[in-house]
Amino acid sequence: MILEGKCLEEFNEWFLLNQPLTSFIYYTDFLKAPDSMKWGVIQDYFESVAIITDIQPIFDYNDKHYTSVISYNAIAFALNYSNTSDSDSLKTLPEARTAAIESACKIRNEQLNSK
Repeated sequence: MILEGKCLEEFNEWFLLNQPLTSFIYYTDFLKAPDSMKWGVIQDYFESVAIITDIQPIFDYNDKHYTSVISYNAIAFALNYSNTSDSDSLKTLPEARTAAIESACKIRNEQLNSK
């Protein structure tokens, strides 16, 4: 998993407290799940501490409609906090998810370490 430091410790505590809200019976099951399934749970954790993760697709467009996704931008920011992270264009959705989580983790570790 991408989380590290105090953010990982806090996530583990949050997960155990919110376990009935997750679809996983045990934390070990969560760790074995595909990253795409972990994304929503990790996103819920960050939102519980007022950190927003967002992925914006960049579309190709012809004269009539969107034709494809060119790339993705990953954004992470904390409400009422000055540090914001915005990634350059990433080619795949999994890359964007990883970048958003890494950025959110960095922000949360900065917050926890400043306490």
